[in-house]
Amino acid sequence: MKKFSRSDFFNILTDRSRVSSHEVSAPDNIDKQVRPSSLGLGQYRGGWGQDQILHLIRRSLFGCTPADFDFFSNLNLQQCLDVLLTQLPLPSPPVNAYNTSTIIDPYVPFGETWVLCPEVDEGVYNDRRLHSLKSWWVSLMLNQERSLTEKMTLFWHNHIAAEFDFINDAVKSYTYASPLRSHSLGNFRKLIYDITISPGMLNYLSGNESTAAAPNENYGRELQELFTVGKGKGSHYTQSDVVAAARVLTGWNNDRSGINTVFEAETHDNGDKHFSAFYNNTIIKGRSGQAGKEELNEMLDMIFSIREVARHTARSLYRWFVYSDIDDTIEVNIIEPLADILIVNNYEIKPALRALLGSEHFFDRTNMACHIKNPADHIIGLCRQFGLDGFPTEMSNQYQAWFALSDLLSELAMQPGDPPNVAGWPAYYLSPSYYQLWINSDTLTARYSATDRLLSSDGLVYADSEMRLKFDVTGFTAKLSDPSDLNQLIIDSTVLLSPVPFDDTQTTYMKSILDSGQGSGLSWREIWGAFRIKPNDPKIKGDVTDRLVKYFTYILQQGECQIM
Repeated sequence: MKKFSRSDFFNILTDRSRVSSHEVSAPDNIDKQVRPSSLGLGQYRGGWGQDQILHLIRRSLFGCTPADFDFFSNLNLQQCLDVLLTQLPLPSPPVNAYNTSTIIDPYVPFGETWVLCPEVDEGVYNDRRLHSLKSWWVSLMLNQERSLTEKMTLFWHNHIAAEFDFINDAVKSYTYASPLRSHSLGNFRKLIYDITISPGMLNYLSGNESTAAAPNENYGRELQELFTVGKGKGSHYTQSDVVAAARVLTGWNNDRSGINTVFEAETHDNGDKHFSAFYNNTIIKGRSGQAGKEELNEMLDMIFSIREVARHTARSLYRWFVYSDIDDTIEVNIIEPLADILIVNNYEIKPALRALLGSEHFFDRTNMACHIKNPADHIIGLCRQFGLDGFPTEMSNQYQAWFALSDLLSELAMQPGDPPNVAGWPAYYLSPSYYQLWINSDTLTARYSATDRLLSSDGLVYADSEMRLKFDVTGFTAKLSDPSDLNQLIIDSTVLLSPVPFDDTQTTYMKSILDSGQGSGLSWREIWGAFRIKPNDPKIKGDVTDRLVKYFTYILQQGECQIM
């Protein structure tokens, strides 16, 4: 597979009407064909400057704010990785911020969490709790600390996918989502165990309906095909393995509350389970009573003893953090040694991430600016970078603002909580297109519409017609090193918003937007100086804001800002 070509990218980008007569061009870097042939997981010891720091931050966090760049610029690579690999404690759970004067949840007081409350009337309360859960997830990405926790939570959500709307139970959905975050930088095997018996996953893949008399194969199949051994050329599990796994998993169910998991020995198949030669003809001896639940641990030990689990996990990490194409050279130089690291460390994920993100391969120039950003990286990243003007302080409005962003991500085909199916988002598994699937004439138009709304005076409406989210363009600009200097402003802002430089024609046009001939006729230096003296003067503030909105609208519609 070749990288997304300049002509392909240009053809898609030019489907949309431009905000000016200047055509959008894709960056030169996006069509490079040469892949690093020998660089492996050896520790990167090259230059450590702006390009490398921004590359690491973009792939590890959602966007890079001026403060993020300043912080990491004072650290060396290993110190950066120490910070990024810090596992954060679980945040406070989502709460009832959805009561209104006419709809009041009788089971959960306003401001209290609903995740331990199973009592839900069909319809309205459950729907509001699901909205609360999705809003909460967006808030955690938007307010992330300088840790890989949130990026890895989304990674695991894609790798071990479930759909909230299909589960259709907010409490059970939370029991699925919570382990993704608590184990995001922890142990993969432990994560698989906890997800397997979570009420959310038991509901999603029908494990709660699986009995000795009628074992359900859904989870036993996906556990192997998607979550652990995968479908690589070395994966040779059989249909009989799916059947045997389904029998092992019988008996697990959620209690009546839907909050806790129970093992019901009377519905467990206590016969012996025979696995194929792929699993070394392992026999898991049947157990009766509560001892039957130990069969799950034994089966996971069997599965995780197969090297394909490490390979499949390594490929997923590579496609998430580095690039989609994995050829024979990448298999030998990256996937195999990364699999070794996972196995040696008993599937602790931190050592593998440190090796990958700190490697000479990761920092090879051909691995920079080769991703098309997924919608979360794009929208949440920009919201973090710009900041949101007038973000509400009242809790119910905050939740509605976060849900408006969740809905916006849904329009771009990546709403956390609702991947399209159990395989996750196609951009991470559908060969040969992969990341290209994020960009087509429809989704690109939706991207432009999304950023246009967040830049415009109309904003992104939430709660009611008077409440709108907007990028804080003046606040963002004020944080740059010298906003009054036109050249420096363009350098500082484009460095943060794009992984590759703009050409002279683009830069000249940017200057024309910001400089004289706009509104008051004052030069950029003059109008910015006046704004700093009188930031609340309506005429001056309006002129500055108008120029910045036009400037950033132009930038965000360039190919350079769709990649990372």
